[in-house]
Amino acid sequence: MQRFINQIINGDSLDILRNMPSNSVDAVITDPPYSSGGSTIAQKTQDPVQKYEQSSNKVVHRPTFLGDNKDSRSWLHWCIL
Repeated sequence: MQRFINQIINGDSLDILRNMPSNSVDAVITDPPYSSGGSTIAQKTQDPVQKYEQSSNKVVHRPTFLGDNKDSRSWLHWCIL
């Protein structure tokens, strides 16, 4: 337990959390992959679930976050509304 105190751990948060003891964490700060998988407007606005379903990382169910800000320009536009 002592090894997790005041530590910054870089890695896949789900993999790391699975290996940590229950009730041993006060906070988790992650950096989700916003704007991932796209270099054009069409790719960036595609439903993220569809993008991830096309990848080799297959999971039975992924909740959608369609409608979230796809890139920083969309987010900045939303902030000034």
